[in-house]
Amino acid sequence: MSKSPRRPFGEDSNHFDRDLDAILNRVYASNPGGRYEAATVRKTSPRVEQGSLELKQALADLRDLRTKSQIALRMKEEVDYLQGEIAALRKLGTEIETLRKKIDEEP
Repeated sequence: MSKSPRRPFGEDSNHFDRDLDAILNRVYASNPGGRYEAATVRKTSPRVEQGSLELKQALADLRDLRTKSQIALRMKEEVDYLQGEIAALRKLGTEIETLRKKIDEEP
């Protein structure tokens, strides 16, 4: 399996970004229940912006890892299935050979 290039977090779904921004707004908003725009939160604290970017990148990396592991699991399941089918075909081949010998032995 070839290694796929990492997608930067900006190419991922905006749904994730909106959710993360909403969480950051709730956590860092000065008035409870108040709505701050994500830009306002970022202006007030560069650390929050840096942490947000790092978190988004970590989430993108985690998503990529999950996707790769799901692909590997599906491939393993497919290999297991094919190995079972090969075993069944070998068994049938043996049975066919046995039947051919019986037919050849009959007068």
